[in-house]
Amino acid sequence: MKWQAKAVLVLLSIATMVARAQFSRATPGLVPETQSRGYWVDPSTGLMWAAKDNGKDLNWHKAMDYCSDLRLAGYSDWRLPAIDELEVIYEKNAKASGEIPGTRKREAFSYTFDIKGNIFLTGNPWSSSRIDDSPGHPPEYGWFVYFNQGSRIYERLSDSHSKRALCVRRSNVALAAPSAVGAQTLTETQKLAHETQTRGYWVDPSTGLMWAWRDNGADINWHKATKYCDDLRLAGFSNWRLATLDELQGIYDKSAESPGENPRSRWHEAEAMDFHVKGNLFLTGFAWSSPQIADDRGKPSGYATRFDFNEGQPFNGDEVWFTTNERALCVRGSGE
Repeated sequence: MKWQAKAVLVLLSIATMVARAQFSRATPGLVPETQSRGYWVDPSTGLMWAAKDNGKDLNWHKAMDYCSDLRLAGYSDWRLPAIDELEVIYEKNAKASGEIPGTRKREAFSYTFDIKGNIFLTGNPWSSSRIDDSPGHPPEYGWFVYFNQGSRIYERLSDSHSKRALCVRRSNVALAAPSAVGAQTLTETQKLAHETQTRGYWVDPSTGLMWAWRDNGADINWHKATKYCDDLRLAGFSNWRLATLDELQGIYDKSAESPGENPRSRWHEAEAMDFHVKGNLFLTGFAWSSPQIADDRGKPSGYATRFDFNEGQPFNGDEVWFTTNERALCVRGSGE
């Protein structure tokens, strides 16, 4: 009986050591304060972040539910963050400890993510921000952030591979004295980007024109781009239209670095990129202009002009059925 008891004790000791080793590997780099509290407050924004994501694959809808159901630190108002909120906590070379979970084919292993606050990640966090394929249709795509490059990427809401829920809530805990912890404040650009996305539009103070906060996000020919803007219902208005070339040129700003994206294609993954456009509008390609170029009789020629916000140049003579990287960026006059 004695040797059996000793064997049991040995097995229990081994099990305890294994459990501790697994816990250590699963949470190697969380700072003690973040881990013990279960959350981290960003002193630059006052947002309170859960100390870790949910830890396993889930689609967008389940990520939304996970955060809505979360009860942490005595609060029940947790939510899935907007895409710009996620981007604010990206920090190049932060190297916060995380983990890539195990599968049937491999063991879990430690990993690092470029995220502030030593938040513990195990994958790519969903945002609450969605993409509408076209006006009047339910959204099927949503944004997430890849924290090794700081890229915002979109995926079908039904996708769950390596997707996570990282929850956030509004807090004023650290806003009273941010300098005490060496916090960085939000830049004017970040504030403007947040305001533009929250409202869904930007008004150019120099012209009074109201611009949709982003283009349509996918290849589109001139006819469909015109219809996209005609059908758009945004900010309580229905009189959106495709912008003219002069209007597009009016919001080009060589010094602006507005966050946008080069969408995923058959040749490459989606990647973040900047555009020289005012108002922090979110662009993904060339903007069609209206109307069509007139022929020698003054009639529509079947050709139209697109505008490149990287080079600040119009491209004349594209056939209206052309769809390679062409987008619809909609506008309306404040008095229209």
